[in-house]
Amino acid sequence: MAETEIVVRPFKMIGEVFTGVAGVFLIITAVGQDWVEVQFFRTSHVITWGLWDICVGGVCLPDSGWLEICRGMLLLAVLLSLTAFVCGVVGLCVHSHCSKRVWFLLAGALLSLLCWTF
Repeated sequence: MAETEIVVRPFKMIGEVFTGVAGVFLIITAVGQDWVEVQFFRTSHVITWGLWDICVGGVCLPDSGWLEICRGMLLLAVLLSLTAFVCGVVGLCVHSHCSKRVWFLLAGALLSLLCWTF
C-alpha cells in the first residue's frame, strides 16, 4: 500500500499568515473609537475623528455622506479579507488536489477584488 503525502507549500502558508494579519488590522481599524485627536493652542476645544463619529468639544456631529461611504468601504474590506482567509484555511485543510486549487483561487480572487476596490 502506498502512503499519501500531503504537501503544503510555504508560500501558501506565508500568504495565509499575511491575510490573517491584514484581517486583524482591519478589525482593529473598524472598532477603534478615535482615529485622530486635535487640540488647538488658543482654544480648549478638542476635535476627534473616527469611523463612527466626529466630535467637537464633546458634542458629536451628525453623520455626513463621506463618513458613511468610508464606513461601508471599510466593512466591505473586513468581510472580503476574512472570507479570503477562511477560503485559504479551507484550502490548506482539504486533501483533494482539485478542491484545494479551487479554494486557493477563490481566496486569491477575493483578495484581488479587495485590492482593486480600494
